[in-house]
Formats: sequence, structure tokens, C-alpha cells
Amino acid sequence: SLSSGAVVVNAAANSVEFTGTLDGAQNLTLTGTAGAVGGVILGGAVGSGTPLSSLTINAANTAGDEIRLNGGTVITSTQGGASGAQTYNNAVVVGANTTLTSNGGAVTFANTLNSSGDGATTSDFRTLNINPGAGNTTFTGIVGGNADGELGAITITGTGAITFPTTESASINNKALTANVATLTTAAAHTFAVGQKFVVAGAGAPFDGTFTVT
Repeated sequence: SLSSGAVVVNAAANSVEFTGTLDGAQNLTLTGTAGAVGGVILGGAVGSGTPLSSLTINAANTAGDEIRLNGGTVITSTQGGASGAQTYNNAVVVGANTTLTSNGGAVTFANTLNSSGDGATTSDFRTLNINPGAGNTTFTGIVGGNADGELGAITITGTGAITFPTTESASINNKALTANVATLTTAAAHTFAVGQKFVVAGAGAPFDGTFTVT
């Protein structure tokens, strides 16, 4: 449990791993080190008892050194003037079906996002539910681009904007994508009406599911 002030954990030459629950109304920054196998691993529920004020994770982009979401739940909150932001600054691997709740804070994936898999060509198709409230959700890197990294369903429930990679080389690869906001941004801006479906298509931007505005 985090009891007071902003908390910074910087592993000079090691990975950072939490195997149990992690709670406390504080700003938490976790930084792993490239070459330290494991990067940053969240093995238990985060914020399920007392939501964090914000969460920032820095790891590495090399295989084995990523941010690994294995605990199923991450909850942050804007209560008391906190940002509630969840910022994942390096490659993320979703190792369990996961729900991210930020209660109005922005949720940002600043690098790639993949499901766990067998290390070859078979994905575990982990699902990802994002509940940002009024906060924005931003995907900066390729989603599901690893050979074994295709995600299961991605569901985003909130009123903030959703932004996907803006470069033509980026791709989105998952089973289905559902959100209840009216605007999605990819290589070009698109505005949707309720009930419409959107399939990302074109060179370098495959999407084998649908985007549904609910």
C-alpha cells in the first residue's frame, strides 16, 4: 500500500515486479531497465482497494523487457484533483484479460501493445477493456502487431476521444473493437454515428475486426 507522496521506483539494473495487489492514492512511477528480463510486471490487481492518483510505467521495447499487465485490473482516479492518468511509455504485453479504469484520466499507450502468446505465431488473444470516463484514450504504436500478439476484443467505454496511430505503417490487429464515443482518429479523422461499423483498411493498416459505436 502506498501511504504518502509521489512514489518513484527506479530499478537501476533490474526488473520491477509486483506479485500481489498494489493500492494507494498516490502518483506512482515505475521504471525498469533494458536487459533486465521482465521489465515492469504488474502481477496483481492495482488500485482495486484504493485507486492510484496516477500511474506511469517506463520499461524497454525489447522482447522480455516490456511492461507486462498480468494482474487483470488497473484503477486510477481523479479524486482530490489527481490526474488519474495511466501512461505506459514502452511496449506493453497484456498477459491476462485486463480492465483499465481511469475515472476521467487519460490512458496512453506510447509504444506497441500486444497480447501474450507462445513466442512464435499463436496468440493468447487477451481481451482489453478500457474505462476512461471523460478521459482520452491514445494508442501511439502498433496494436497486436507481434506474430503471436493479436488481441482479443478491445472495448473502450467513455466519452473522451480515441486516437489510433497516425502513421500509415501502423496497424491494428485484434478480434473486435467496440467503443461508445462518436469520434475515432486514425491516419485520417472519421466521425461515426451510433450503430455504424468501421473497418480499418488499406496498405499497412490491417484491422480484421470492426469498430462499433454503441
